[in-house]
Amino acid sequence: MLKDLKPMKVFQTLIRFDGSYEKTARALHTTIWKLEQCISDNPELEEQVGIVHNKLYESALSSAKDLVDMRNADMTKFVLKTIGAKRGWAEKSAVTLEGNPDKPLYKPLDLSGMTEAELLTLKNAAEKITVNKP
Repeated sequence: MLKDLKPMKVFQTLIRFDGSYEKTARALHTTIWKLEQCISDNPELEEQVGIVHNKLYESALSSAKDLVDMRNADMTKFVLKTIGAKRGWAEKSAVTLEGNPDKPLYKPLDLSGMTEAELLTLKNAAEKITVNKP
C-alpha cells in the first residue's frame, strides 16, 4: 500500500485538507500510520508538509491575535496558558485556610471499643504509612 502512495498526490491532498493527516489518509484510502511512513520516507515531501503545517500554524496565530485584540477572554487565557507558559507566565492557584491554628481540624479517635488484636492490626498498618514531615 505504501508504494501506492505517490508523494505528489499525498502533497496535493494534504494541501486540500489544510495539512490534516486524518482527512488526507481517509481521502487516499489509507491509514494515518501509512501516510506518516510515506512522508518520513520522502525527505522532500516531509519538508513540503512542514511548510503546509507552518502556514496553518501562522494562520492560527493570526486568528488568535485577532481574538486577543478584540479582548476575547477565552482566547487570551488560552494564549497565556500555552505560549505564555514558555515565557514565564504561569497560572497560580492559591489556597487560603481559615481557622484557629491552635485548634486542630480533626477530632481525636475513640479506640476504646477496639480489641487488642484490632489495635495491633491498626498499629501495623499505621507503621506502613509514610508521612512527609516538615
